[in-house]
Amino acid sequence: MRKHIAFLLLIMIMCGLCPGQVSDFTSDSQGWTIFDAGCSNYNTLLGSYTVNHTAAAGDTGGYIGRHDPSGNCFFFAAPAEFLGNQVEKIGGALKFSLRSTMNNWTETDIVVLVGNGLMIVAPIGPLPATSWTRYAIPLTAATFHYNSKSGALVSEADFAAVMSNLTALRISAEFGSIIEETTDLDSVALVGPDLPADFDHNCRVDLHDCVLLFRNWLNVPQESRFDLHPDNLIDYQDLTLFVQFWLVEDPDLCAFLSATGD
Repeated sequence: MRKHIAFLLLIMIMCGLCPGQVSDFTSDSQGWTIFDAGCSNYNTLLGSYTVNHTAAAGDTGGYIGRHDPSGNCFFFAAPAEFLGNQVEKIGGALKFSLRSTMNNWTETDIVVLVGNGLMIVAPIGPLPATSWTRYAIPLTAATFHYNSKSGALVSEADFAAVMSNLTALRISAEFGSIIEETTDLDSVALVGPDLPADFDHNCRVDLHDCVLLFRNWLNVPQESRFDLHPDNLIDYQDLTLFVQFWLVEDPDLCAFLSATGD
């Protein structure tokens, strides 16, 4: 019995150390940087800069930001945790919050994804204001265009190819027509079409969900929803899937459920 308890505690610690695709900037910049690009080719690196981190006054806590560093077009660039194989996020959304001191430049109000030799972009709308604006960019082929907002819509096959080997994810920070604006970013999450690991239905995958999973560890699950890798056994394969959702949350879903009384 003690061995089982010790093992459970070890796994819970592991859960606590496993980051998901979410950046809330509570304590630091979490690896985000500035990618300064050409304003017509968003994959041409013209400069790389650090971001400024502020521990409070964000949309949900801390945030990062940067004053326009040049006459080029600058983007917030995601760290490695958001890259790689993200196929399971297809049908979900890229969620984030922006604010900017200016919003008179509409050429690069986009999100950029790069992978498998392809660059695809999705428009951001409306333009951010001086107060926080929340966005949810659907991760579907119908949302993205090849190379620019005016490009052709991306095919399902090419969208899957990009998401299977994501090498860059960038969110525009360029919203001023001259070198004038400061843009801030908060609450970034790359989420799948649902949160299957949110066992307690509080719209966030957290320690309580971890405990619920390991109450079924190495057993036939009490309920099928715990069997993330459906083989009628809760084991490391379910854990591998669980940690991909660790600390991911869906506040919009919570607001909807609260409004509808569900």
